[in-house]
Amino acid sequence: MLKSDKYYIEKELDKFNKLGHTGFLNGNESNSIKNILNKMHIKYEIYESFIECDRVIIYREIPDITCFKIITNNILKHSDIMGALYNFNIDEDIIGDIIVKDDEYYFIILSNMKDYFINNFDMVGRFSIRLIESDIPIKERDYIDLEFIVSSERIDTVISKIINTNRKYVEDMISNKDVILNYNTLTNKSYILKENDIFSIRRYGKFKYVGIKRRTKKDNFIIELKKYN
Repeated sequence: MLKSDKYYIEKELDKFNKLGHTGFLNGNESNSIKNILNKMHIKYEIYESFIECDRVIIYREIPDITCFKIITNNILKHSDIMGALYNFNIDEDIIGDIIVKDDEYYFIILSNMKDYFINNFDMVGRFSIRLIESDIPIKERDYIDLEFIVSSERIDTVISKIINTNRKYVEDMISNKDVILNYNTLTNKSYILKENDIFSIRRYGKFKYVGIKRRTKKDNFIIELKKYN
């Protein structure tokens, strides 16, 4: 664990001890904190905004959560909203999941920052927006189901199929830190994917590896993946 990661985990553990809850955590952060709490035999619960959300809260006392709907006449992308949110000079753990559904846009935050966002968050990129409070619009994540024929479950092989390019290009992407595997930067191009691994490819999206569906007559594999909507 990097020093910066260790500091972040210690900060979230301190929040848990003082406030009764962490902020929003990604999968790697939440696993680190759960391992520490389990070793200390400390009881906790996990708050998920919806099934298979990206960011969770570990708590004894659950904090208030606010979901905002973004009102705009323009088309926004998930990355645009994320960039605008993270441009604020606030702790990242204030912000939960961003939801793009049927050309509607939502994001989830800790409620203690609700007024700050109402008063300050009025632009996404060059587009004006306004916020209204909303219920969380989904119960579980939507996916696009995908199948590919591959010669192996190596991650570079699978990515080359997903984005329809050669493995040399994928190797360059990995070297450029454009691939995130289970919330960590991928460094091993030969990594063999396991069931439920989650990986993101910059500019191409986020995927969940389901596994091998069957073998072909030529001894290749038909694999299943889910692409996050």
